[in-house]
Amino acid sequence: MKHLLPACALVALSACAAAPGTTDPAGTLRFSGTVLATDTGCYVDGVCTATVDGTVVTTMSGERLNNPVWGQPNSLPAVGQKVAVFCARTGPKACTLKGSTSYYLRVLP
Repeated sequence: MKHLLPACALVALSACAAAPGTTDPAGTLRFSGTVLATDTGCYVDGVCTATVDGTVVTTMSGERLNNPVWGQPNSLPAVGQKVAVFCARTGPKACTLKGSTSYYLRVLP
């Protein structure tokens, strides 16, 4: 039993090293964290993003005017706010709210 505890701790630490949140087989990601940075480039035909604990979440883009399907929000949270995110994974440390009205980036109380 004494040797089992360190092995369990190693497994728990290995799980922490993975990307934040959980990804389902459809490629969606759910996690929560703190907003570290925001980018409002979508107002100049770029993309708007919020970086949440190292994961860049695309919240909208200039193409929003052409009416693709996007989740919420329509505005970015402030740096330092705690948020919950549900998005489509686009890379190891990136996801987007584009593709479903169910996706969100919500400020937590």
